Amino acid sequence: MVTMTFREFMKGDYEEPLLITDSFKLYVLSDSSDNCLYVGISTTNIWNRWFNYRFSHMGTNIYKELFGNTSVGRYMVANIPKSLDWNIHLYSLIDCRRLLNDKRKMPIHEVEPRIIKKLRPSMNVEFNCQVKQQK
Repeated sequence: MVTMTFREFMKGDYEEPLLITDSFKLYVLSDSSDNCLYVGISTTNIWNRWFNYRFSHMGTNIYKELFGNTSVGRYMVANIPKSLDWNIHLYSLIDCRRLLNDKRKMPIHEVEPRIIKKLRPSMNVEFNCQVKQQK
């Protein structure tokens, strides 16, 4: 697992593992208080999922201004500059199995809902078992 600020992640200046089987597949976004905000996956490349893909979370316009394409992307943009100092954690499938304390081999699409259930991120709706407290 690798952790960096979102500002560092945006630069793409981190090393992917050499073996494709060890590559990063899941990401966890957390705020400055380490509250889990969002869990997501990419079957190819996490940086591309955020910035360089048809359905990416964020993009830039012709003036190099960031905009959000998804709810998490719009949330990040709405909270700039403080969101740039939030953390993103990148996990390989092996890291995910350690986090879940499960040695079984599972594809990322089976791992993601289990991680969401465990971490209960505030922005993930599907698979999130958070119970709303009554007032």
